[in-house]
Amino acid sequence: MKFYTIGYGGKKPEAFLDLLKERGIRAIVDVRLRPDHARLGWYARTKSPDKGIESLLKSAGIEYHSLVELGNIFLNYDDWQDRYGQLLVQAGYLLVEKLERISVPFCLLCAEREAADCHRKLIADYLEQKGYQVEHLGQLTMEELHADHLRRSSRNPIPRTYVTDIQHFLDRATGEFPDSLPSPALKMAIFQTQLIGVATEKFPADWVLTSVRCKRRGCLGDILVWCMDLNETIEWGCPECNDGGFISNWRGTKWDKTPRGDNSG
Repeated sequence: MKFYTIGYGGKKPEAFLDLLKERGIRAIVDVRLRPDHARLGWYARTKSPDKGIESLLKSAGIEYHSLVELGNIFLNYDDWQDRYGQLLVQAGYLLVEKLERISVPFCLLCAEREAADCHRKLIADYLEQKGYQVEHLGQLTMEELHADHLRRSSRNPIPRTYVTDIQHFLDRATGEFPDSLPSPALKMAIFQTQLIGVATEKFPADWVLTSVRCKRRGCLGDILVWCMDLNETIEWGCPECNDGGFISNWRGTKWDKTPRGDNSG
């Protein structure tokens, strides 16, 4: 029996679905420990199946199954591969049991683009020992890997996450930017308030593409914003370099364009 694996990192939804449809894949098996924490909402598991990854796959007639028991609980350990491999040795037969009841061919899904960097490769190796055949989708050739490494190295590819309380940039009395705000902080504050304006104008905004350009040097991506709850943070992300962040305490600022007096969430 043949199955596939795929990482959505760096893939636009259209290219992601094309890869699945080309192989006739009938079901996605999500092996992320926290599928609700995807930076870009296309690939997040939301409270409603009409949004996020489930909606994306449904548009292509593909089933979605979340198997959090296959998630990488050792991700924060330097030796996570050894630890996860040992877990499969000891309890793999229980962890993969549900796969027998999922439509085939199925495809294991996680975030990392390259299977070698992801625990899905260890799951695949385990299944191969049980008689399965595997193909890792969307893998780069050696030449492409080298070119990609050079490109990403020159742009400092490590994604940056900004957790911002917008009130820290504002004068408490006036709600404006204080004259004493240093230039780098002012630029970041202006960037963040632009995102507040777009997200709240489009509220509820289920990943809206803005015309606000990413601030990472050398990146030309346009920022996506997400805001579905007036009582929660605004989430944003760049689909090109994967920078992103969360903006809190934006309610009631001059850039908040939601109806005044509406405290529902």
